[in-house]
Amino acid sequence: MDNHVAFIDTYMSQRDIIDLLLATDVYVTPYLDPNQITSGTLSYALGAGKAVVSTRYMHAAEALADGRGVLVEFRDPGGLGRAGRRHPGRPGGEGCARAGGVRLCP
Repeated sequence: MDNHVAFIDTYMSQRDIIDLLLATDVYVTPYLDPNQITSGTLSYALGAGKAVVSTRYMHAAEALADGRGVLVEFRDPGGLGRAGRRHPGRPGGEGCARAGGVRLCP
């Protein structure tokens, strides 16, 4: 994991966020609260054409509909891991099943 995942716990400028997104294969938003309204970085990732895996909060469900990303349930780290490994946008990704208008990984 050390060579593939980075956790950055600091405030970042918009330019820094965009630079990181451009270097990203799969962008993950693992929000814990189903009442999360929106995510600016999710919008940036979609705008940059990146593969996206997210928990199923309102903005993500709408933005990732019709196969634009993979949705997983809240508090499911295993599901996040499987989705990230299998995401079709990831090099070597195996793809995910379609259910309810979105792609879901088992």
